[in-house]
Amino acid sequence: MRKFIKDRKGSLFVELIIKLIVIAILLLNAINLFDVVLKYQHVSFASKTIAQTVELEGALTSLAYDQMDNMNSNFGMDMSFDISNVSYFNASAHTIQFRDPFTITISYTYKYIIATPLFTATPVSIDIPMRATVNGMSEVYWKP
Repeated sequence: MRKFIKDRKGSLFVELIIKLIVIAILLLNAINLFDVVLKYQHVSFASKTIAQTVELEGALTSLAYDQMDNMNSNFGMDMSFDISNVSYFNASAHTIQFRDPFTITISYTYKYIIATPLFTATPVSIDIPMRATVNGMSEVYWKP
């Protein structure tokens, strides 16, 4: 019995199997991290696009909301935007006077799935908040 306990012939094989499983899990998570970076690029692109639209229109119009809906459907995301640090020339029409600054902030929460257990429906995940902020300046002169 003592000889059997001291015999270590198969221990290297067991260690190799465990190391391969750990490396496989790390590689799969590295592939998922690529998706996180891609989603952040989408958020950043959306913030620049919405800011440019507001700059060229000189107002927060339905075109900005339509573009946000279009990007959400194209990217398969549920982003939302907010405009701040703005002084409207006409508050009811949401017009911004020439050279008046504003800030567009796009928000999105990415659900990073770490593991999906076999016997439960809910995966183990982490919510990663993403936010991109772009400053803009109106390019339209509104006559008083």
